[in-house]
Amino acid sequence: MLITSIKAIRVRTKPKMAVDLAFVYKHIPKVFGTLAFIVNPIFVYLIFTEKSTKFGNYRYVLSYFAMFNLVYSIANVVIPIDIHSYRYCFYLFISDGLFVESTDWHLFLLSLRCALVASSYAVLLSHFIYRYLVVLDSTLTKGNFHIYMMMSFCIFLAYTSVWHASCYFLGSANQEIKEYIREDFGKFYGINSTDRNMISCLYNEGTDFTVIRSWSTTTLWTLISAISICVFLKLAHMVTLLKFLPINYVEVIALGAFAFCDPVAIVMCLPVFRQRVLCKKKPLPERQINNATSTTATIKLGPQN
Repeated sequence: MLITSIKAIRVRTKPKMAVDLAFVYKHIPKVFGTLAFIVNPIFVYLIFTEKSTKFGNYRYVLSYFAMFNLVYSIANVVIPIDIHSYRYCFYLFISDGLFVESTDWHLFLLSLRCALVASSYAVLLSHFIYRYLVVLDSTLTKGNFHIYMMMSFCIFLAYTSVWHASCYFLGSANQEIKEYIREDFGKFYGINSTDRNMISCLYNEGTDFTVIRSWSTTTLWTLISAISICVFLKLAHMVTLLKFLPINYVEVIALGAFAFCDPVAIVMCLPVFRQRVLCKKKPLPERQINNATSTTATIKLGPQN
């Protein structure tokens, strides 16, 4: 009898808990977006108020980071997405806002929103390449820095274009996929799946065309991610060897937190910024302390008139 009562209580409270959790998950990315707009301007202020001799052109690379974080935050708020899966299919779609209707323009924006994830690879890659060029004392970090920034922008365009095209032409959900998830989508969201633009892949229980296209798209996305990570690790390893320089809702939340956590991580990892944020004064070198002590002693022990 007691067990039955407990089960009944769980059944009655489950819908409310589901609604509350959905509300929380929906607004957490917006909270991170707001925090990103607070943190990144502070980050830019710290960059350009620090002495130029400490950072040089590296300050522009960090500013590139901050600008991308702000753009990413705007996209995260203006084009909110939801990610879900059903059997052999996963899909994401615009969950709220001005672009929820199923149109080609809104599908273009959804694909661009997804491409920003790949764009973050390009931004990080530019950072790692710069650190490696600094170790090599390359002119691309000094007199030819403008060429390096043009190359970084080209890398950014390449990553964004390839990912956007793969989402728009290969990853967009066709009518077969929308019919496959229609019942589950209606139960979970209370919306007809055919009324939404989606990026989706169906790995089984579909026609050969849809399944092959889905696997091809996933393979392309995986290769881009894997190659990027391998390049990051290789460049980091080379920099370390040459010279050490001290200088389903879960996915949505993680993507939203990136633009906030990225500048915070940089500020806390760079000693110059960390000391300013934590209001720590640099300790005087031992030689300066000894000189100051001896000078004070000389003044005190000197002849008096």
